[in-house]
Amino acid sequence: MWSRACASNAASGPRTWGRALRDTVGTVPRPQFAFAGSCACRFAKFGNYTGSDRARVVIEATAPVRVPAASSSALGARRWTRALRTVAQDTLIEAFRGRWLWMTLLGAFGVAIIATFVHGLALAEQQEVGLSFAAPLARLAAVIIVALSAISSVAREQSDGSLLLALAAPLSRVGWLLGKILAFFALAALTAIILVLPIIEYAPSPVATFAWWTSLTMELAIVASVSLAIGIVLTRIPLAVCALLGFYALARDAHILQLLATRAQSYSQFDGLATLVHGATAIFPRLDLFTRTDWLLNAAPGAATIALLALQSSVYCALALTVAALDLWRTRLG
Repeated sequence: MWSRACASNAASGPRTWGRALRDTVGTVPRPQFAFAGSCACRFAKFGNYTGSDRARVVIEATAPVRVPAASSSALGARRWTRALRTVAQDTLIEAFRGRWLWMTLLGAFGVAIIATFVHGLALAEQQEVGLSFAAPLARLAAVIIVALSAISSVAREQSDGSLLLALAAPLSRVGWLLGKILAFFALAALTAIILVLPIIEYAPSPVATFAWWTSLTMELAIVASVSLAIGIVLTRIPLAVCALLGFYALARDAHILQLLATRAQSYSQFDGLATLVHGATAIFPRLDLFTRTDWLLNAAPGAATIALLALQSSVYCALALTVAALDLWRTRLG
């Protein structure tokens, strides 16, 4: 009966179907029946279904199967894991079919062209000059690509109702966030790999190049987490992108603001302002310590430096995901 109830609402759109499925699943006695269909593997493609096809998928995905009560918890864990994996896979497929791949390849090609041009113009120390231009450009391009990919993905799912379909499956809002951020971490690593290729030609040491790529990946992980949180809170792509770029600029230049505030403390009329600046910049990550070009020019950082950067990246990723989870939890969907 409840499968037919979901199917009757399937043709009216993803939002109506999501609410109907979420309401009807809540009425099923969980100790007696389990949600054993492959709902998690179905909801990601619902946007391509219409009419009778959508109704057929709902019936197949929501068909109850009698299972022992003792195995219902294990079955629920498998359903949750499958749904989490589906969210991550759907996000990666969307990125590969969308603009991420060609933006990344175009960025790497542009960095290579500019580095080659500057390398040819330099009269002395051509390798150092090429690295001085290529490394910052690759870093900035990677940040912009990951931020745009993450924000546009979240905004699309909120606008077309895909988020409702995901949450109608046996998956919590935190599970959806984890699936999205795992996919964004994978995109960050792939983006760093592609954009480090133009730098390999000019880098003197493979160890320094690997440390630079590792640091860039951790920096992009912070950018992806903050982009996910900002995309959920603001929902509009232009506003979210501007907020993310403002956050990144402050995080990159926080040490300069702290230095100016320290100098301003010598004047009594600026004591309150200096304290305010120190407190405000303390909440931002020290992105100026990540992905430094002098690692490629001089010497690779030590293991302790990379470990501290990894700790800082983990802390700020966790904070950003916490903010995203709280905002998503308080938001009424549908």
